[in-house]
Amino acid sequence: LFYAVQWDLYQKYLFDKELKQPFKQVFRELYVPTKDELETSNRSERYQGHQVQPQKTVALLRGRGWTVNYEEGLQKVYHKEGFRATIY
Repeated sequence: LFYAVQWDLYQKYLFDKELKQPFKQVFRELYVPTKDELETSNRSERYQGHQVQPQKTVALLRGRGWTVNYEEGLQKVYHKEGFRATIY
């Protein structure tokens, strides 16, 4: 979306429709690979090795309507839209 110059249009759409995301996806920070990173790789590796803290993630998502299924991971059902999101 960034390189296609569509990111701002997508943000406007989400804002206008009052769609809520379970965590920052479209309104998050964007880290475009630097020139040095592109010379050594085709992607940014500046956060390689960083891990999400599971307990904080569960607490955050539970507060936003997600449920814990110990066999399938965290999930949220969007009945109106007809789909289920899962994080394992």
